[in-house]
Amino acid sequence: MSGRGRKEAQSCSTCNDRMPAGNVVSIDAPRKPDAGKLREFLETARRLKQEHATSGDTVPHLLRSTPPKDWPALAADERLHNNAALERLGQESRDLLEKKPQQALTIAELATTIAEALPDDAYPAAVLAQVRAGAWKDRANALRYVSRLDEAFDAISRAEKTLKSHAALVVDRAVVDLVKALILWQMGNAAESHDILRQAESVFRAVGDTVRVRYSKLIDASVLYNEGRHGEASLVWGSLLGEVAASDAETVARLHNNLGYCATHLGDFVAANIHFSEAIARFTDLGFHAEAMRTQRGAGVLLVEKGRIKEGLSHLRKAREGFAQFGIVRDAGLCGLRIAEALLASGDAEGAREMTHEVSRELTEARFSQEAIAMLADLESALATEDASVEFVRDVHGFIEALPDARVSC
Repeated sequence: MSGRGRKEAQSCSTCNDRMPAGNVVSIDAPRKPDAGKLREFLETARRLKQEHATSGDTVPHLLRSTPPKDWPALAADERLHNNAALERLGQESRDLLEKKPQQALTIAELATTIAEALPDDAYPAAVLAQVRAGAWKDRANALRYVSRLDEAFDAISRAEKTLKSHAALVVDRAVVDLVKALILWQMGNAAESHDILRQAESVFRAVGDTVRVRYSKLIDASVLYNEGRHGEASLVWGSLLGEVAASDAETVARLHNNLGYCATHLGDFVAANIHFSEAIARFTDLGFHAEAMRTQRGAGVLLVEKGRIKEGLSHLRKAREGFAQFGIVRDAGLCGLRIAEALLASGDAEGAREMTHEVSRELTEARFSQEAIAMLADLESALATEDASVEFVRDVHGFIEALPDARVSC
């Protein structure tokens, strides 16, 4: 992947995120409308309400009755050519990000295809811009989630361009900026990411959108974490844990997950174990199995560091299997290197070499960083001649971990 001005930045390996909806269309009545504008406003409001009332379960029915490989063909179904259907497609994509990220991307691509095919007079210009920008935002987020960052940047730029001529859509632009900030951070531009996040937070605060204010702070803390500022990130996440309602199980789970990683870096293993246990239980209850695997990896690392090698390796192997199942090869590779490190430290150099070989093969097939793959090849050769040290394994792990991750905890 070529990247745009990309540089290595320490990456938060805690968990993923699913963006808030952000593309729910709303229209503001003109402050001093003439008769024509008022009629247009009322007609659009009536039409949007009717679409929502009549769309029903059309989208979930079509998706569930059609094999995923045939979802792109649904773009020809006229029942999906309206705002309500596109909103539901966006929600379906976001709901699948954690469980089936490739399917989430397919749905997001379907939504942009339909949104761009809508006639320019299908809705008033501002409403159509919201519809199209929302679809591109979801597509950018899905691409980001599967680490296709260049394409994600192109998609979020398309969303920005769509909103550019509509100054009144300031909240929509701020939602788009949340995704843009994440993409920039993952490309290594933390400074610009910080600036964009804080500008977006000020917009949400001004309109009283407390959910997205919190979300902006969650992301910004993730950037702090990935810059190695673990104490600062822990303070932000800890304060948010006290603010979030217990009924918001997903956010509570993500906060426990992140706090577990911060505690590990800060050397507080008792607190880390408590946070990880809470996160795994909550993610499992929510059905976020890949998310639970990511947290389980953290618990495995913790157990190994505490000398409980057998239990730690069991956690790491289960996490690695889970990541591989979901196609999250970077995280699977990081688990593999943690396993290799533990095996080598225990005197099993051959087992460490075999695991390193598997990680190298998987990342090569995924067209991962060529520099990382070259480092893995050097490590495998050193392990074959029993000339590798635990520090060598850690250096390779650290390099891959420092490559921006597509999944922040939010």
